[in-house]
Amino acid sequence: MERINFTLVVSGLLCVVFLCPASAGTVGTLYKLKDAQNNTCALLQVQFNAAISAFKGGKYVANVSFSEIGIANTISGDCLVLLNLNLNGVASWTFFEYLRFRPTIHHMMTREVSFIPFKVFGHIAPSNKTYVFGTPKDEVIGAPDQSYLCGYEDRRFYIPIGTESTKADARSKITDEDITFSVFVDVKFLHIQFSKVVGGQFGEAVKCPQPK
Repeated sequence: MERINFTLVVSGLLCVVFLCPASAGTVGTLYKLKDAQNNTCALLQVQFNAAISAFKGGKYVANVSFSEIGIANTISGDCLVLLNLNLNGVASWTFFEYLRFRPTIHHMMTREVSFIPFKVFGHIAPSNKTYVFGTPKDEVIGAPDQSYLCGYEDRRFYIPIGTESTKADARSKITDEDITFSVFVDVKFLHIQFSKVVGGQFGEAVKCPQPK
């Protein structure tokens, strides 16, 4: 599965990308997102920590960890927020927030981790395929005029990479030749606040629902 590049023309409109480096001693960066009409549609503050561990034959062999903040994109009329936590462009944790600004439609939150084994662990993992790990299902997090305060999230995923083929069950069919990866992601801080359609005013901040 290839990573989608959102710095593309979408529906005839160019997506604008903002990227700010994290400052020492802070928990992230506050973004102001604007649509094509220059209306602010969201405020965002976030910081992620992540680690990818590699195992061969069930034994630990390598680990890569990193901590960054993300990228934000906007599309005219609707607002799309994409937060990438990446290591040299090869690993990412992604949060999508798509607003249609319709009172009867709730928007969804989707999270996923992706990486290319060869670019992260080239000495032990020859695969150039992009592996993607997603949560079991999307989460409805409320109306567009609310704010969302999210705390820690810890998730682990496992995949095997064998010498000839990928096995379906990484934890029960690992051989001495299999490479297995554990992906651990910790959202240290996340604050997203979306504006109302009319007037650009921001709603009251509310806490995110607990994961089901």
